[in-house]
Amino acid sequence: MNLRKKVKTNCINYGVSMRLYPTQRQKALIKKHFAAVRSVWNFHLNQRQELWEAARYTINYYEQCKDLTVEKTTEEHKWWNEVSSKALQSALQNLDNAFVRFFKRQANFPRFKHKGEKKAFSSPNYLNGNKMVIRIEGNKIIFQKFKEGIKFRSGKIPENIKSITVYEKNGKIYASCICEGNKPKIIPTGKAIGIDLGIKNLVACSDGTIYDKYKIDKKKEKKLKRYQRIMARRQPAKEAKASNRYNAIKLKYGKLMAKIVSGRKDHIHKITSEIVKNNDVICMENLKVKEMQKKPTLKKFHLTKHLANASFHEVRRQIEYKAKWHSKEIKFVDVDFSSSKICHECGYINNDLKLRQRNWVCPNCNAKLHRDVNASINILNECLNFNTAGNAEIKGRGVLEQANGQPLGSNETMSRQLASARVHNCENFKREG
Repeated sequence: MNLRKKVKTNCINYGVSMRLYPTQRQKALIKKHFAAVRSVWNFHLNQRQELWEAARYTINYYEQCKDLTVEKTTEEHKWWNEVSSKALQSALQNLDNAFVRFFKRQANFPRFKHKGEKKAFSSPNYLNGNKMVIRIEGNKIIFQKFKEGIKFRSGKIPENIKSITVYEKNGKIYASCICEGNKPKIIPTGKAIGIDLGIKNLVACSDGTIYDKYKIDKKKEKKLKRYQRIMARRQPAKEAKASNRYNAIKLKYGKLMAKIVSGRKDHIHKITSEIVKNNDVICMENLKVKEMQKKPTLKKFHLTKHLANASFHEVRRQIEYKAKWHSKEIKFVDVDFSSSKICHECGYINNDLKLRQRNWVCPNCNAKLHRDVNASINILNECLNFNTAGNAEIKGRGVLEQANGQPLGSNETMSRQLASARVHNCENFKREG
């Protein structure tokens, strides 16, 4: 008899975030959970340090769980019984993982938590009787110590919840649920696309589609600058405690920044979802944003701020996990590949191309080129092993194949895509010129 656990190949784990609207009593209990988790972490971290200094001996998660049960009976820590035991055990598990990562040299030594840090607690889901402990009933979510349920608002209703993390951010209470679900149905399109990330246009595609970057409202930008100036004036000394006025303006700044970040992330989600769903192969540059920000050219033209606001890393992160969900393929070209300076028609390299030139005419073949669209076509050619000097001669495989062996498209399909992109490119150049 085979006792091995069957691996669910079609299942994926995904997260669902939601805003919670607790009552005053529930809010007080949530804050008590935050305090208890912080207290348990600090107490047991101190216990490990003292044992190591005294006897060069360390204890693991299971031994500390036994100590936790004993400590709950003492007068000093009797109040730990008022919160969920699973949340306290989860804090001990996190502490143990922190030490494991430290000994593997993957992280620094665990440090003590204080009130100013991120406040959060986690609880796993399990079967209690004939019901799951964490479940959705109507417009409320029910979990340990909150049997009456807390009202929530979310764009997606979580199903098959595995665990929940409740946290506070900018004075508001949120919950993040890890759920298990089936992979989305794969609909092969037989298309490949190259994308070029930029500051003026966030994403330019090889089929001629251009997506603009997220624009921050001028009123919000003025408020941000004003809040930053006030925070700089009220900044406390290194060892001094922050004043109430500083904390108040910091909260206002955090709320406004959260609105901008969520708006930008939503904008990027719409772009990346459309790209991944409509294409089977996605080709892009392997950009190193930190090194790009140090370049003197970007500093000279004051573009480092716009580069940070473009969120290239977030675009790549979303494309990577969405492509994994939909079983799509991603290919990267090296960061040193000069995609903008090469003419995709004849392969001529224009070394005199300047950063401010958005459109240029190839001196060799007189092709009218849009800088970003031309770059995306060159990225597609390079990734698919096409000949960079035109697509008449195609190097490599006749039919692209995924890991599962499904055909993604023929050379003729790719050639038609590139031809339509050239036409679209010329039309854009005429309209802008």
